Amino acid sequence: MIRRFLKEKNVTWEFLWSEVWNLFKFGVVGGTSLGINAGVYALLSRVLWTEGNRTFESVIAVTISAVYNFTMHRTWTFKARGFNARMVARYIGVVVAGSALTGTLFYIGHEVLKIYDFIVLVGSAFLVAGVSYFTHRLYTFHPRHDAA
Repeated sequence: MIRRFLKEKNVTWEFLWSEVWNLFKFGVVGGTSLGINAGVYALLSRVLWTEGNRTFESVIAVTISAVYNFTMHRTWTFKARGFNARMVARYIGVVVAGSALTGTLFYIGHEVLKIYDFIVLVGSAFLVAGVSYFTHRLYTFHPRHDAA
């Protein structure tokens, strides 16, 4: 069934390799973004602002890691794709929605359900990363948006 679908769509090995490579790069950027997110959160919550609001500290950490994430995806992950101002706006929209989802999940997990903050931080990051990849692939960086 899969072989027939790929043949009907005229999918080449080069195309598949390109997609696998982009997914790999997306994962590398996501992993390093998670490290930045966790590192900034740890620095804020455990060193610099120990009495601060954990949710606010999480939002700060997510924002910093989102800037890194955007920069790396723009210059490395999706560099072979077209790039324009509307794509930037779509990317920012996805990042803002992902940040809001991360903040909401963190609040529910840590503040409401009383789950250890780093467990919530990592768990929500993986969930939001999956949603973000497919959203970027199907919306932000979809080939139909390349022209313009």
